[in-house]
Amino acid sequence: MPLRAPPSHANLRSVDADSNPKIKIQRDRLTRVERTIALLRRDKGKRVPLPEIQREAGAQHCVRIREARALGYVIDNVMERTANGETHSFYILRAEPGEAVPLFPGAFDLRHRDDG
Repeated sequence: MPLRAPPSHANLRSVDADSNPKIKIQRDRLTRVERTIALLRRDKGKRVPLPEIQREAGAQHCVRIREARALGYVIDNVMERTANGETHSFYILRAEPGEAVPLFPGAFDLRHRDDG
């Protein structure tokens, strides 16, 4: 059986823009929980719709969210019902491991204050 050539450097990319650029892995080697965390980190503090989470996490997205929470990520789930009875679900990354969790996100942002 012939030996396989090692992967070329063209196939390597950094895991995340915030991570150490010296640490590189192959895209197909990222686990589903790593891809889910990367998606949530990209839009930290903002709502990420369930269909986007499912594209990265797969059908068992709840397991991937639970795994991320076990790693120390604070992730909220928001569900809304529309006027026509549809339910929409979103996930929000509030804090990463070691970060303080904001108790009232955006509550003290004076840019949104209306002094009339």
